[in-house]
Amino acid sequence: MRKSALPALIKGRRTVLRKHNPKTAAEIFAAIDKDRKRLGRFLPWVALTKAPEDTEAFIAASLEKWAARDSFHYALFAAEGGFAGGLGLFNIQWPHDCGEIGYWLSRECEGRGLMSDAVAALESAAFKKGFHRLEIRCDAANGKSAALAARRGYRLDGRLAEDRRIGRRYGDTLIFGKVKRAKPSGA
Repeated sequence: MRKSALPALIKGRRTVLRKHNPKTAAEIFAAIDKDRKRLGRFLPWVALTKAPEDTEAFIAASLEKWAARDSFHYALFAAEGGFAGGLGLFNIQWPHDCGEIGYWLSRECEGRGLMSDAVAALESAAFKKGFHRLEIRCDAANGKSAALAARRGYRLDGRLAEDRRIGRRYGDTLIFGKVKRAKPSGA
């Protein structure tokens, strides 16, 4: 597969994914800060996001990685408006046509199917660009994230025992995978 960028704007049925923009840094930081305790249970980067400047630095780095085709991070908005969270395609292995999808959602946007819609839109864009395999990795204690992966048709491929530390605890990581299947002729 050729190393090509994903679209800067991806529209789902109920969501809009926009390539990160420095202008949204304050809004993104505010959402993370408001939900710090809940998000920090499963996402180690939350503890490193202490000030708006940290979010600005993340966005700047993500734009550099986008330009290099190393990762593609998006701000997630509900189609009717309003920032909802973030997601991206990273840990890309171009020689193997695979990458990992990661995501987070603000508390007030949970339970509306927004992240499921956003993941569907991102995976569709990735498969259209030639990716063959996508992964979703999540903390084994994060039942909502694991349920989303299963609903989207990702198969549980494995569990890494105590492979990372969040705060004072070691957590297991679940690895879910999905491969692009050719449509049967006539479909």
